[in-house]
Amino acid sequence: MKKIKTTIYKSGNSQAITLQKAILEEANLMVGDAVDYYVDSAGRIILEKSAESFQERWALFVEEGGDYDLEEMDWGEPVGREKW
Repeated sequence: MKKIKTTIYKSGNSQAITLQKAILEEANLMVGDAVDYYVDSAGRIILEKSAESFQERWALFVEEGGDYDLEEMDWGEPVGREKW
C-alpha cells in the first residue's frame, strides 16, 4: 500500500481531495463511478466502490435481452393542472 499526501480544499459549499489516476486504477475506480464512504472507529475515511454503477446495470440489462422502447406514448389530452 502506497501512502500519498494530498490537501483538503474547498469546492463550492463542500470540501474535496484530488486522487491520482494511478490510485483510481489500483482501486478499480473511474471518473463517474458511484462510491460509498464512511468513517471507521479509528477515524479513517473509508471509500468503497458502490455495488454497481448505472452503466454496469444498463450493460447487464442489455446483455440479458432487455428492451428499451424509444417510441413516444400518447397519454391522451391534458386535464386539470397538466393543461398549459
